[in-house]
Amino acid sequence: MAKENRDPRSSKGVVLLGANRISSSIAHALAHSGYDVHIVTQSKEPSSPTPHTTYHYSDLSSASLRPLLESLNPTLLISTTSGGNFDLQTSIIDIAISAGVLRFIPAEFSHDTSNPEICERLPPHKERKRVIDHLRSLASEGKIEWCGIATGVLLDHGLLSGDLGFELKWQSATIHGDGAQKFPASSVEWIGQAVVAAVEHWEEVRNQYIYLHGLVTSGNEVVRTLEKATGQTWEIGRVDVEDTLREAEQRIKRGFPDAGMFLVGRSVLYDAEVDAVGAFSKGEGKTKLGLKGESLEMLVEGVVHQYQHHGKADCGCG
Repeated sequence: MAKENRDPRSSKGVVLLGANRISSSIAHALAHSGYDVHIVTQSKEPSSPTPHTTYHYSDLSSASLRPLLESLNPTLLISTTSGGNFDLQTSIIDIAISAGVLRFIPAEFSHDTSNPEICERLPPHKERKRVIDHLRSLASEGKIEWCGIATGVLLDHGLLSGDLGFELKWQSATIHGDGAQKFPASSVEWIGQAVVAAVEHWEEVRNQYIYLHGLVTSGNEVVRTLEKATGQTWEIGRVDVEDTLREAEQRIKRGFPDAGMFLVGRSVLYDAEVDAVGAFSKGEGKTKLGLKGESLEMLVEGVVHQYQHHGKADCGCG
């Protein structure tokens, strides 16, 4: 009963599910803001704790996760793992409620899952939308508070990996469509800042789906910024969005579903019919939470710097 009576605003305990680049960003930002962060991983490999951050193992079953949550007694649980797995996410939510957790942030941190075109093209996002609907229902019954955070595409990671069609090694880019279509994006570091802002302004964001992207850009703008950062003229290839979708369908039919869905994911950014930026451009989430946004130039310069040091996330160059 003590959990039900505590004031969540006075608690600095947060549990993060998942060990990945997003959870690392969130953990770092929360710890820097004075929160006690507990990272729950499904790996039994030992991890060394740092100030304000400890690691715990759980297979995410009720028998494993519930006693862990009860012992840690957090006010907030944040999921960054398997966002497209509806059954797992709802199981985690139910376990959190049974353990007395008051607040939950689901594994979003990507495209707008309220956009029906995105959900149609990217099935995992349709499942994320189901999770949000489940949370709305539970919140209406007073069982838990929640906040979903859409941040757009992970631009720095996408540029470093080449997943978005920008090849730093060859200084070439594949642009789908005319390259003028706007899309929302964020850096990995920005996601941590966005989560801290939401946590510290919980009353303004609770039981809402909010849009906290770092910036809005386009394929053409990214190329121009890469050319400036590298001091080189990039070779640009252009492909119609419709041709991209046809190629994706062919790859899937030939037995390469991952390669096909990879192209479908790119199409979401460049297709005007999808309008990936729509809800982001209308939302005032950043202003409400005092966030200023990111600079495309600084983000790209950071990416080029990382690439020149073998693509490492932290080259130690200060």
